[in-house]
Amino acid sequence: MGDGVLPGFSLQNWQSTIRGYARSHPLYADIQNWVGQETADITYEDVDGTLTALLMDKGYLAHEVWASARPRYFIEVKTTVNAAVATPFYMSNHQYTRMQNCSPDGLDGHHALENVYMIIRVFGLGAGFVGFQLLVDPESMRRRGELAFTAPESWTVVVL
Repeated sequence: MGDGVLPGFSLQNWQSTIRGYARSHPLYADIQNWVGQETADITYEDVDGTLTALLMDKGYLAHEVWASARPRYFIEVKTTVNAAVATPFYMSNHQYTRMQNCSPDGLDGHHALENVYMIIRVFGLGAGFVGFQLLVDPESMRRRGELAFTAPESWTVVVL
């Protein structure tokens, strides 16, 4: 983490309560547990627009909407061992509410471009290869029918 691609990005952006488990890897032997309140696995203030510009260039965000925005990113990493991207993954009610509130189409009724919720969907961890998919603004993806959410006690999510 923190190779200089994103200005200001470092291990401090990794704010997951489980990050202490990375100590078993030699590169992270000195990492400390996150002691603050977890809002997402990774948070990032895009103060100069580098990440936003990259996501616009790759087609994840609309240039005409986001060009001058400098949002805070709330990034969740969701993994499964199965090789299929359509394997369900889970999110908490808290994560689901944050996803909705961060979306320009969200629950809170205002359309400020202050926050972006993004899921890095990693799959195939036990299948001999690893793939990933970025789900930028999953609330809008849900509304367009690209993601299916079901809620027993937490949310099960399937990429359609």
